[in-house]
Amino acid sequence: MHEVAETRDVVDDGEGCPHDGCDAVPVGGGAMNVVETTNGAVRGQTAAGVVPVREYLGIPYAAPPVGDRRWRPPQPAESWSGVRQCTAFGAACPQRPGAFTGNRAIDPGAMDEDCLYLNVWTPAEHPRDKLPVMVWIHGGAFAIGAASMPIYRGAALARRGVVVVSFNYRLGPFGFMASEPLADEAEGGGSGNYGLLDQVAALRWVQDSIARFGGDPERVTIFGESAGAFSVCRLMVSPAAAGLFQRAIAESGGPCGDWLMPRGRLSSLARAYRQWARAVDRAGLPDARPAAALAGMRALSPQRLLDVTAPSLAVVGGMQFGPVVDGWVIPDDPVRLFDQGRMSAVPFLTGSNAREGTLFLRSGAVTRRQYRLLLYEVFGARRKDVEQLFPARRDDDVHEALERLLTVVFMESASRFAAAAVRRAGQPAWVYRFTRVPPTAMGRELGCHHGAEIDYVLGNLDEPPAGDDTAGSCFGPLDRQLSDAMQRYWVAFADRGEPAVPGLPRWEQYAAGHAEGGLTDAADGARVEGDRGGPDRVEGDRGGPDRVEGDRGGPDRVEGDRCPRAMVLGEHVQMAPDVDVLGVDLGELIWREGRRGLPTDRVVDAVLRAAAALRAGGSRG
Repeated sequence: MHEVAETRDVVDDGEGCPHDGCDAVPVGGGAMNVVETTNGAVRGQTAAGVVPVREYLGIPYAAPPVGDRRWRPPQPAESWSGVRQCTAFGAACPQRPGAFTGNRAIDPGAMDEDCLYLNVWTPAEHPRDKLPVMVWIHGGAFAIGAASMPIYRGAALARRGVVVVSFNYRLGPFGFMASEPLADEAEGGGSGNYGLLDQVAALRWVQDSIARFGGDPERVTIFGESAGAFSVCRLMVSPAAAGLFQRAIAESGGPCGDWLMPRGRLSSLARAYRQWARAVDRAGLPDARPAAALAGMRALSPQRLLDVTAPSLAVVGGMQFGPVVDGWVIPDDPVRLFDQGRMSAVPFLTGSNAREGTLFLRSGAVTRRQYRLLLYEVFGARRKDVEQLFPARRDDDVHEALERLLTVVFMESASRFAAAAVRRAGQPAWVYRFTRVPPTAMGRELGCHHGAEIDYVLGNLDEPPAGDDTAGSCFGPLDRQLSDAMQRYWVAFADRGEPAVPGLPRWEQYAAGHAEGGLTDAADGARVEGDRGGPDRVEGDRGGPDRVEGDRGGPDRVEGDRCPRAMVLGEHVQMAPDVDVLGVDLGELIWREGRRGLPTDRVVDAVLRAAAALRAGGSRG
């Protein structure tokens, strides 16, 4: 819990705040660092090494979601008297970060179910400054992460003339557990999206209080990476978030899929209900009535809940938690809602990185047989189309094929699909392709990996890079120039709804296109025209510090006016034709269709059920 200081007089310069009902005092310089929020006064501090930015850390935006509040929508934060010291981050939601990477950069620090706190960085000198507001939503597969992680610090970006907000939200089984008993007790009749409702509550806090920090509640940009980008796109289709933001940025994520996967044979809600049943069984409550089982699950300690759910961050397999289509917070499949223009259509900026897939493949080798089984399970009748574009003729080919598949179909196509949908809905959209290989340990291992752009966007090149023991020394002049350009583009977009920056290359709006002689929308086994032998292959150096990946001129490159263009952000900053257009086209078909069934599905399911029964019988014996 955060300490509440003794009551002190709040400094007031007599000019007041133009925001209705606001008793705020000026922020910025000197000792005037107390701001009156809707729940009480908070005291911040100067951000270390980033003058004139002030930071206010660990502000409660909702009541602690503990006890009977577990698996309920966030409740209003309690007000306080006196001045609350907001100079330390709030606790992260309980999680199992070591199960993913073991990387100290993923360590969220202190964890507690009492985790609904946000942070504000502001360069404003007075509330009337009305600076644009950028609200960051952290990633982590909806299972790990925290706004307090060093790579998410907002001071360097705030120095550019924006108010930056970040927040923690409920993760994994705390934020995305769904069941019939939970739906029965819910006012809206839905369950499973508590973490998303936390995000809505944070945005409502921004609307109520950000003017007192010098921000403009009518110029709010939501932006996030990975699960944060998936969240951005789900907030765009959620009626609960309507009107709470005016622009959106999705970095490496979109409206597509259940986590990374296309719609499968089970809906996201049905799968979540199954996970609830498994968790109840593991908790020793299988024979309890629904109400008693729910009470028993709410009574579990946070660690015990993590033990019985064992959240997985694998691409497939295990218990995976994230937003579900509950008919309330998310009324329908986000892909369908985007496709039909049934979303908060706002100016939109999105993109992906050159080698997104490498981060997801660190856990071990995959054989060609496993790869083909994966294609069968995930893509069904489209598996041959996928395998033709991303072939693996032997075990040694699988890693590269799967890495390219994850990069192109699951990330590139998701961002392009969303951008095209926003354009059809009458709003502008811009697409980027980040190609810089960061000169960090992870960059040397994984290339231009998932999440590599975050340091550049938030300007935290002097924070400890992921997996490195030294702070900032590995980033050179080129990295700092690229970070400067990206921050200027992002801030211009937040300010005016357009990434137009004098002195930088003109960023053209995205115009969707398709490969010449491209995909046929046929049944199982349809040929994908134009392919000449597999995914783009790069020979030679796999990751020196000045290496740029992306515009590789491979077989999926399509020249001419029909090819969509994106802003390449790497060693050079320039508009260029999109790469991997065939793969993006295939991805868009897959997202719209979901998994297309096969006649053999029932047989395979029966075999898998029999195998599971044999394993269960053997374990009992």
